Amino acid sequence: MLPVAILVLEPRRTCQLAAMTYLLISVLLPVVVAATCPEGSGSCPSSSQSLLQNSMNHQMAGTDAASDVGLEPLVSMFQEAGGRLAGGHGPSSGSSRTSNHLLKQLQSRVEAAAQEGKPLSPLEGSLMRALSETLGNTTLPAVKKGHEDDQREMNRIVQALTDCNSNYAKDSKSAESAKQMVDTKKQEHQYCRGNQSVLKGTRDKKMEDLKSFTDSLQQPQKPMPVDPAAADSYFAAGLQWFKENQALYTNKKSAYSTAKAEHDRKTETCNAAQTSYETGYCQWIGQGTAASKSYTRCWTQGGGDDWNQTRAMVLDSSGQRKLEYVAVKKIQCFLSSLLVRFKKVGKVVQKNIDACKALMPDTSIFDLVNTDAPPKQTLSSLGNLTSMPGDDTWQKSEYAQLSDVKNVTPCAQAVDENDTLIWKGGNITHLCGVNEHVRMHRCEPCAPGKSHPEGDNAFSADTTCSAILCDANQHVAQNMCETCSAGMRNAAGDDASGPNTSCAAIMCQAGQRVQNNSCHSCPAGTKNEAGGHDASGADTSCDPIKCPANHFVKASACHTCPAGKTNAAGDDATKGDTTCDATKCAANKKVVSNECKGCPPGRHNAAGDDASGADTKCHATKCGKNQRVVGNACIACPDGTSNQPGDDASGSDTTCTPIRCGANQHVVSKACQPCPAGQINEAGDDASGSNTACEQPCGKEPSSCSWHITWATGSGQHHGDRGRWYPSLPAISGKPWGQATREEMRQSFYCDAVWKTDCNDKGLTPNCDKHGKAMKCP
Repeated sequence: MLPVAILVLEPRRTCQLAAMTYLLISVLLPVVVAATCPEGSGSCPSSSQSLLQNSMNHQMAGTDAASDVGLEPLVSMFQEAGGRLAGGHGPSSGSSRTSNHLLKQLQSRVEAAAQEGKPLSPLEGSLMRALSETLGNTTLPAVKKGHEDDQREMNRIVQALTDCNSNYAKDSKSAESAKQMVDTKKQEHQYCRGNQSVLKGTRDKKMEDLKSFTDSLQQPQKPMPVDPAAADSYFAAGLQWFKENQALYTNKKSAYSTAKAEHDRKTETCNAAQTSYETGYCQWIGQGTAASKSYTRCWTQGGGDDWNQTRAMVLDSSGQRKLEYVAVKKIQCFLSSLLVRFKKVGKVVQKNIDACKALMPDTSIFDLVNTDAPPKQTLSSLGNLTSMPGDDTWQKSEYAQLSDVKNVTPCAQAVDENDTLIWKGGNITHLCGVNEHVRMHRCEPCAPGKSHPEGDNAFSADTTCSAILCDANQHVAQNMCETCSAGMRNAAGDDASGPNTSCAAIMCQAGQRVQNNSCHSCPAGTKNEAGGHDASGADTSCDPIKCPANHFVKASACHTCPAGKTNAAGDDATKGDTTCDATKCAANKKVVSNECKGCPPGRHNAAGDDASGADTKCHATKCGKNQRVVGNACIACPDGTSNQPGDDASGSDTTCTPIRCGANQHVVSKACQPCPAGQINEAGDDASGSNTACEQPCGKEPSSCSWHITWATGSGQHHGDRGRWYPSLPAISGKPWGQATREEMRQSFYCDAVWKTDCNDKGLTPNCDKHGKAMKCP
């Protein structure tokens, strides 16, 4: 709201224009704001108000023109009027009178300004347009909104009474149905008592017949005969009399017993019918009384003073809306006339002013409808609710024509919340149905999303409904529990009386796939290690299982190969069973617990042992000829040595034997070589050692012999003491004695005519012993 104190007009403006401007801004604007924004102009749209405020701040410019142009009396008047208009929170007759009074002042100020004929400045024009905009965009919509609120309030109080009538119609119909049932039970009871009376007469007649029979019996008076022989006939006659009367008595007693049993059964049936009739009567009394009391209470709460006061207030408010509407429309008209001064003056302006004064806007849009209360129902249609079982007057009225009725079961008493006796009704009940609860002795439906079991007695205290909690895999949709869509789930407990809820997609676990929106185990031979398939979507599939190395397929599953067998990776578990292959050991390996293990040192084995079978063994390695065992291996003998084949390489190390050269052989580079021609050597040189040499034969110096050699058969001959002949065994080897030829003899013997003592490097002399060997030096 614009403060009055800031308004200062330029000294050049006339008193009439200043007063009119002040009237529009400082008084009329607070009037419409007070009607539109009860909490002050700050709660309303502020565009136009801000423009006005800025314009006024610009216009005041630090002057005190109000005193110069004589505005002080007008300011005081408008302040007082503005206070009265803006003091309330809504329209009233006082505000309407103030609006009309100010409207007249505005009219006179506009007329004076028009006659002055001086055009408005642009700033003044902006002020006028801003005020007109506020009236059109804020004030008029608020007046219309107020009318809508008035109509809603009127509809509310009318509907409250309409609901009273509607509820009473339901209650009275229920009571009427109960009354019809009571009338039916009454007829059934009366008819039953009539049949009971007939059966009672039959019973009494049979009883009288039996009694008359027994009373008429006369025993035989004939005295007992003195003669024993006549006693037989006496007893026979007596027995005959008893037999005849016993049969008659039995028939009559049976007839009486049957009649009495039928009467007793009927009496029991009629007593039950009487109880049902009286109980139903009490229930009807209770329902009718409750319907009457509930209707009376409802009408009292919705009608009466509340109805009259509320209706009067709404109608008065509606009248004020019309006055406000007319005032605003005329103010807008005057503002438009004032704005014409920008271009036109004189008769044209006066014509517009006359039109504004005569303006009568159509206020029918603010007429209220549905302003009359519905007709109040009469309670006489419920019947006589004052007399009931337990009253003497009721029993005399209902059972005066009946006989043998049992004691009446009186209706119990019940009181309302004000401890006022409202009915008597033993066993009075009006049971509410499923999903109904008791409120003010009426059965009312539960709110959406709530439930209640049937059986509440409407004549008892109020009851409440309980929220429906949805089962597992259900969600709330429009206050109802709906089954989750296929492939989705939800925990139990959603409150159907609250807002809608939703289900979450089921995410399949590892080893599952989606089939028809359900999670199913992967088929045999397939897998889904990650899981996470969305069951609310399309069907999914699992991946074939590929077996790792050393596994085989059996029954669509991967199994470890048996010990001693292997298989390459990649067998498809969906393609049928597969097998593993036996492991074949390489050369020099044996089977130990289904594994190929290397042979121990010095042993060997051929390739091909089956590791899936029994354990196998390695065989000892036998060295070949001229080999020895070194570290469980067969190694060739060193040069100059030899060895027989067959050394066991799995055992200890062995050695080779040095080679001994034969006669006339010597060692050359670890080998036995023949002696050069004409040389000799003894056997036994060690070929594994150093080289050896052959030598000239001992005493072989034929030129030194001075005698002629003569030959004869037999052993060698000698001549003189100085020379002896020595046989040379190799020359005559294998020859019989005396059969050697001359040449052979010449080669086999030589003459030692001269004894030589020279020693060679071996310590031998050239002299030969008797065996033909060089003799050792002395």
